[in-house]
Amino acid sequence: MILFIGILSLITSIGLGFASFILFIQKNTRFKKLLVYTVIAFGIFVNFTIWSVTSEFNNATDIKNQKIAEDLEKIDRMKQILLEDNQKEEQKKAEKTTIEEKKAAEAKKADEAKKVEEVKKIEEAKKSLGMTPEQFKQKFNNVANSIDTALIISDVTVEKGPVQDVFQYSYSDSLFIQGAVNHSNGQIRNLSVWLLPDRDLIEVTQFLLAGISLTSTVDTNLTKDEISDLILQDLGLMNEEFKRDGNYKKEIVKNNNRYQLFKDNDLGIIVFEIRNANDKN
Repeated sequence: MILFIGILSLITSIGLGFASFILFIQKNTRFKKLLVYTVIAFGIFVNFTIWSVTSEFNNATDIKNQKIAEDLEKIDRMKQILLEDNQKEEQKKAEKTTIEEKKAAEAKKADEAKKVEEVKKIEEAKKSLGMTPEQFKQKFNNVANSIDTALIISDVTVEKGPVQDVFQYSYSDSLFIQGAVNHSNGQIRNLSVWLLPDRDLIEVTQFLLAGISLTSTVDTNLTKDEISDLILQDLGLMNEEFKRDGNYKKEIVKNNNRYQLFKDNDLGIIVFEIRNANDKN
């Protein structure tokens, strides 16, 4: 565009110079006037052409600049959109990471709790008598039938407790069997037969038979004579010391089971208990 304007200006200058030269050497006045008018018209034409071209060039430049500005604005908008998308993506990643970390922490916590529970089950299994309440009922009734006693257990109802569950089966107001059950594995932790005050001779005999049946149920390797000796002699149910007034407590361990005979003279109760030898509580 600048080159074009320069060429027009050069042509105009040459034309004016040529016209001036002609005017200088020409003596015909009429021709001079015509030449002057022609030069003036040519100058006006050239100036108009330059103005038109310049105006068109300026308009084209303005349009181009406006388009460039619009393109730059579009680029800025695209950059902003990309920035917002990146921020959203980063936020999603952060939220996903947080959720995954939370899930991983919860899974780890659950896994640790599971391991603790498994260890607890193993430890409680070591301290249990190796049977559930229902299994105990079946085994005990088989033993009771074999020695021809009336100590059959018809039903075992386990009641939930804060530390351990318990069940109790009463034969009379003064005689009952009681069991403690582990929460974790549902196995019996200990078994006991209780003899309360206001007992008669029949209930005392049933107490001994119940103790024999409990022992035979827990340890099938012991013979009847060994069980009788364990309760009557080793624990001292028939000893003079037991018959005396006052409290009495004796404990022995046999075949990985802990047997205890207990008497509280003030309360008037007698308790025979069996638990695993590893359970010292």
